[in-house]
Amino acid sequence: MEKIRTLLGTRGAMLTALLKRARAPYLAAGAVLLLGLSGVAVAAETGTFSNSPASTPTPSVAAAASTDSGQLAGFPAAGGGNNIVQVINHADGHFRVDGNVKLNQIPGPNAGPKNVAFAYSSCTDCQTMAVALEINLISTSARNIQPLNQ
Repeated sequence: MEKIRTLLGTRGAMLTALLKRARAPYLAAGAVLLLGLSGVAVAAETGTFSNSPASTPTPSVAAAASTDSGQLAGFPAAGGGNNIVQVINHADGHFRVDGNVKLNQIPGPNAGPKNVAFAYSSCTDCQTMAVALEINLISTSARNIQPLNQ
């Protein structure tokens, strides 16, 4: 277990160092943008390859039955980290980019990590990018896993 922690610590440091370099954030932002435009991000969230997100099913009485862990099935899990990156650009002709890499260890039976990258621009001849990368190490005993990627 200690070997895994050491390995993950060095990987997290490596990812952080890459984001501090001049070109790495632009390459990562471009890759995330291409994946998002191709529908891969939607597929990761919904499990289907589509350009539009699938509608969330309404929980039924059977889905609301209590499980062994005490968590109600069909309802959002509360465990996990929040990785939120927001970039707003109002300057004409400017390029703004921001990103964050986060490594979480979620030990409980419920895992509901939230990973959000929001880029907004209200300008002419400008570009805005936001990149949020979250790596979650989830307990093998977790039974309610509901990640949110936006």
